[in-house]
Amino acid sequence: MRIDTENEWAWCGERRLSLTPRAFAVLRHLIAHPGRLVTKDDLLSTVWRDAVVSDAALASCIRDLRRALPDSSEAPRYIETVHRRGFRFIGPIARPSDPLSAQRAKLPASDAAMERLPGTSPPPPTLVGREAELARLHEVLGSTMNGQRHLVFVTGEPGIGKTALVEAFLSQISVDEALRIGRGQCVEQYGAGEAYLPVLEALGRLGRGRGGERVVQILKQDAPTWLTQLPALLADRDLEAVERRAQGATRDRMLRELVEALDALSIDEPLVLVLEDLHWSDSSTIDLLARLARRRDPARLLMLGTYRPADVAASAHPLKPVKQELQVHGHCEEMPLEFLGVAAVQEYLSRRFPQHQFPSELALVLHRNTGGNPLFVVNTIDDLITRGQMRDVDGKWGLSVPVKDVKADAPETLWQMVDRQLERLRPDERAMLAVASVAGAEFSAAVAAADAIDTREGERRCDALARRGQFLRATGV
Repeated sequence: MRIDTENEWAWCGERRLSLTPRAFAVLRHLIAHPGRLVTKDDLLSTVWRDAVVSDAALASCIRDLRRALPDSSEAPRYIETVHRRGFRFIGPIARPSDPLSAQRAKLPASDAAMERLPGTSPPPPTLVGREAELARLHEVLGSTMNGQRHLVFVTGEPGIGKTALVEAFLSQISVDEALRIGRGQCVEQYGAGEAYLPVLEALGRLGRGRGGERVVQILKQDAPTWLTQLPALLADRDLEAVERRAQGATRDRMLRELVEALDALSIDEPLVLVLEDLHWSDSSTIDLLARLARRRDPARLLMLGTYRPADVAASAHPLKPVKQELQVHGHCEEMPLEFLGVAAVQEYLSRRFPQHQFPSELALVLHRNTGGNPLFVVNTIDDLITRGQMRDVDGKWGLSVPVKDVKADAPETLWQMVDRQLERLRPDERAMLAVASVAGAEFSAAVAAADAIDTREGERRCDALARRGQFLRATGV
């Protein structure tokens, strides 16, 4: 199983599941807690939030999920029912080293897996337009192998290819048996989210992976409070002993224990800890990253985090001030991903369609229509194929219409993503964008006067959006 939080898609193998938004939210929450009991109350409060619904609504979503997978309540392979209590996700979850995941660690087309439409060629196995970033990650890893701890934040807007870059990097280094890789995913939660959720997921994967016995041994010795949160890694007798040692646990004790444990793990083998979508993380996870990054002792520990700066800024997330403070003191670095250039779009076309007969202007047209956003590029090409404007004739791809007639309409899935971003803006900011959209791709804030908005107020709204990286960028006076 694999979850694409950007597009709200779920994958079972190479097949994309057809799910309602509620069913997707239920599945996402279950997968975020693999092997653990998720109570009905937890699911209802997380997925339906303040809406008053009965257990029947949840039961309906579970039935839809089992029908889509397919799965059975009598002999479950994915979703296990815990009678009168809740549900447990027991199915396999794709990792970066899985063949399917490795296949999709390609062009930074999205931050998650994407279905190939009928008639499209397989995606290329490498990134385009991210050579400098990959080289820098390998450089940082080399320093890590020599005992220098590192924290790197890979940042950018939705669809820019943060996860694709990380997966490409992991696929290149995972062949090295002398590395441990732990990976955790933050999920959007409503209300008070579970503390350390992505870290617990990463530890669980480390404990179940190669050399997991050694991981559990170190956690027993140095971080018993964390093992109580991961009962699946222990036999019942061991769990009781660990729970006795963990009595009276405090937040500071948990932080102190895991810092020591991760440093101890990195003595045996270098450790790469990947935490994705930190804009949805809890404050405890951010505190842990900060403490690990500030630690002066040498450690073969590389921490990679991905997040969207606009979401962090819009929600007053604690990650922003923490990252700024760490960066000032040289304890972390940021790797912001930019849009693809025309040359990168051309390279993508050449790799995806090796013997194509596209006109040379097509890359420029696609770049103009998509702004160079990798997710938009791939989805737009898939949409052109669906509409028959791109065709495979005798093994050679070409256009069925003049290049000037290639439609600029965005696929419906992209509009849905943009709509979700717009919903997070204040009404006055949406009003400013509406005026700007009439003026064109580049405009002066003075256009605000067309909607009776004071020029200074227009400048303020534009500045706020540009600072957060939402829809606008400042291009000068």
